Amino acid sequence: MREPSYSDLGAGMEVGGWRTQWAVGQGSFHSGAVRTEGHTVRYVYDCGTTQPAYKDALDRELDEAIRRLDNRVDLLYLSHFHKDHTSGVERLLGRADVRHVIIPLAPASERIMALAASLDAEDPLPEWYVELIADPVGFFVTAGANVTEVRPDDGNGLAPVEFPLEPADNDQPWFTAPTPGGQTPDRASAALAEGGYRPLWLWVPWVLSQARTTQGAFLTQLSTQTGLTRLQLEDRLATAEGLRQLGTGRRDPLRRAYNAAVQGRNLNFTSMALYSGPPPGGGRGGLAEGHYEAAGVLALLARPQVGWLATGDATLRAAERTAEFNRAFHPFSSTVGTFVLPHHGSDENFRDDLLAPFRPGTTFVASADKHGRWRHPGPTATRASMSAGHLIWVRADEATRWTEHFVASR
Repeated sequence: MREPSYSDLGAGMEVGGWRTQWAVGQGSFHSGAVRTEGHTVRYVYDCGTTQPAYKDALDRELDEAIRRLDNRVDLLYLSHFHKDHTSGVERLLGRADVRHVIIPLAPASERIMALAASLDAEDPLPEWYVELIADPVGFFVTAGANVTEVRPDDGNGLAPVEFPLEPADNDQPWFTAPTPGGQTPDRASAALAEGGYRPLWLWVPWVLSQARTTQGAFLTQLSTQTGLTRLQLEDRLATAEGLRQLGTGRRDPLRRAYNAAVQGRNLNFTSMALYSGPPPGGGRGGLAEGHYEAAGVLALLARPQVGWLATGDATLRAAERTAEFNRAFHPFSSTVGTFVLPHHGSDENFRDDLLAPFRPGTTFVASADKHGRWRHPGPTATRASMSAGHLIWVRADEATRWTEHFVASR
């Protein structure tokens, strides 16, 4: 497929690039590059798959992604800490220059739940993953990256970009908000800008406000299973070393506590969504074209909306949570042409009005495979997506890798 050129939009084209949803099976791995005339920002959103069923697929896709990213990642976003969104992180850090990592501010109880949820798929877990769970900021700082943690939504919504914008270095015109007083910012927008200050392309993360019910049930069960008092358990969770002890000791108590607390449901309460696209309003147009990369798989979608929005595993089935999500991203909804369905298209994380803000003909992506008892995308999400636009199902087969090229002007 021919990549759209700047001439497709005529005079005034200022930004273009590519993005790919990689074929990793039951997992999530997205990357892309956005460029102006003299600068390129390379980014990744999530990097993992379930183990060990899709390890070969993940390694194949990671190697190709790193090649296309020229062994450099300016912005690495992780929606949350489950292994099907993080299992490729160590390989990515080892083979690419990862400069800035943006993660949600997740409590220790949720992070240890993420570890416990992974035990049925892979035990023993690799040491690096235990370290990521125990001390996520330290894990990435040790690898040489800057780290920003994003708080859950405080009800104030999203700003299109944070000011003042200051270039990180001479060859990299992307920016993150300064952190006043060393505190964790509520928002951490980044922008590809012209002349130092006019944003042309934004990366805007947002974290759904947290629910505490399952965390409390899990801690109660973990206290029972480990024989620790609740106070002793909370002391363990308060330090990275205590978390390491829980993660590297006997795993059966963790597994039993998780299974008893969630009762077979896959619950994720802290999950960071990400908008990647032009600032809202004022644009003169754009063009995005998407296709399956493999020859012989025919699908080509073109549309004027060039923005992209993904939800990680955000739990968006409840009406109030969908309303919270739609409120946060309302300024960007008219520019979104590609929307990645929550939790691989699971019906348990979906409701029809989640799709209401988007234009007819939007591309909806489900990154999933028929793995174990999970059957994603679910029938409700599938029907709604096909009614509102186009459903793209990316699986482990390389033939289902989905790539979009885009150009935009202001």
